[in-house]
Amino acid sequence: MSESELTEGVTKLLNVSKSLADKIDLLAANVARSKRVARLLGIVVVIVVLLAGGGGYLAVQNHENATANVRAEVAQCQQGNTTRLQDIAIWNKLLALPANATAAQKAEVSQLTALVKVKDTPKNCAVIYGTSK
Repeated sequence: MSESELTEGVTKLLNVSKSLADKIDLLAANVARSKRVARLLGIVVVIVVLLAGGGGYLAVQNHENATANVRAEVAQCQQGNTTRLQDIAIWNKLLALPANATAAQKAEVSQLTALVKVKDTPKNCAVIYGTSK
């Protein structure tokens, strides 16, 4: 082998090794980029899971609050029914007519009794607040 052939072979070998080194550098850059993308993807997944969990927790809390509010409204409605029944008893005592009442008195008491009946009739709380089955 001549010196020129040897030089040419070494030059080709150096060019191939330089090309391989460039490809290895590109591969290393791609691996680093892939690691960054993988980390970022992991962070995004954690954030999505936290947001979904938080949203689920808030939905459950909202449902529990709404249920508690309905229970409180039904209890207030039932307390109102108790008060209405007491009012009716009071009005019945106040509107009791003596045996010698006139027709005008009877008519007036009849109108007042009808008004009391409309105003103080107990409400169906379960139907009003949608808790009946």
